[in-house]
Amino acid sequence: MDWTSIVYSVLCVTVAAVLISSSVSDVRSREISDKHWVVIGAVGIVANLLCSAGSGMTYAVLGSVGEALFLIMLLGDHGKLDAVMFVASLLLAATSLMLGGGCEGVIRCAAPVLFSTFFLVMYWLGIIRGGADTKCLIVCAMAVPVYPEWVAMTDVLDILNMVFAPSVAMMFIASIMSVACCSVYCSARSLSCGSIRFNGYRLPVTDVGSHFVWPMEDIEDGKVVRCAIPEDKSIGEICTRFERAGVKDILVTPMVPFLVPLTVAFVMIMVLGSPFTLLC
Repeated sequence: MDWTSIVYSVLCVTVAAVLISSSVSDVRSREISDKHWVVIGAVGIVANLLCSAGSGMTYAVLGSVGEALFLIMLLGDHGKLDAVMFVASLLLAATSLMLGGGCEGVIRCAAPVLFSTFFLVMYWLGIIRGGADTKCLIVCAMAVPVYPEWVAMTDVLDILNMVFAPSVAMMFIASIMSVACCSVYCSARSLSCGSIRFNGYRLPVTDVGSHFVWPMEDIEDGKVVRCAIPEDKSIGEICTRFERAGVKDILVTPMVPFLVPLTVAFVMIMVLGSPFTLLC
């Protein structure tokens, strides 16, 4: 095992440890400190730059600067300067990829900016709901841009490994786990009330505030109607409308602590590699 493998091994263990810590916070309060993402992002950028020593180092540095700007933009509120850093990070990453060729060092340090942009756009579009979940995927894209050497990847096409990068695989696996667990939990809860639902269950309105749930119903013109998942700040207003209407219970869906399946998915990927290894 050469020194770059040792660095990457320590990096993966560090990321796993920080993800476990963030998962505990997610389960307890659904609030996660940005310190977790600072550690993963900063350590990941430095470690991958060290692993890129050699040919293409100049362009790898350009990509790393782009990553750093993206991380600063992500974890701070700098007003109009955020837009400048976002554009600059994309330009640096694109320049690094175009001029640096296909060497692994450039891919390690520049490609993560593109994946980070992908996750950020998904958040803007509402496909990824949680801000912490988005930050987690972005910093993991920066920290672990390629699959570790100890995972058998010989039967998997390189293009699939590049497109289906570790962070994308994390999101894919975690989404499946999240939907499956939520369906089982909701069906069990709703079955106790005499019916079965896979995406929600009924809960006394007075208990909504003490549970991590989103209302799936609202009151309009004195009638109970289905609604889209509301913003967290609107939950109290919805419950107030139910209480004023004299409705005792409400259909809710649980706030799944998505960092838990993300953490499990990360460990699975570090052990098994790309999900495509199971298919090839």
